[in-house]
Amino acid sequence: MAHLLFCLGDVYLEKQRIDLASATFNEMLATVPRENQDLMPKALYGLARVAFAYGDIRTARMLGTKSYKTLRRIGHYMAWNVEQWVCTLPTK
Repeated sequence: MAHLLFCLGDVYLEKQRIDLASATFNEMLATVPRENQDLMPKALYGLARVAFAYGDIRTARMLGTKSYKTLRRIGHYMAWNVEQWVCTLPTK
């Protein structure tokens, strides 16, 4: 279920439906068990992109960095993509 929510959130982001993306990633975050080290950082990455879409760079950077660190620690293939995304965020 959580993986489907991640994919749906991505679609909403692509369609600029930020409100729906936010709700979807928050639902994902609420339904993923905390010990699931694969899906939790994906939800955080989704919420980081939502924060960026709303112009909240500080939250986007914080959530993206947290997601990246977890993905890197578990050796997940998405770690590099998240790291690159965080590096593209404006510094101010």
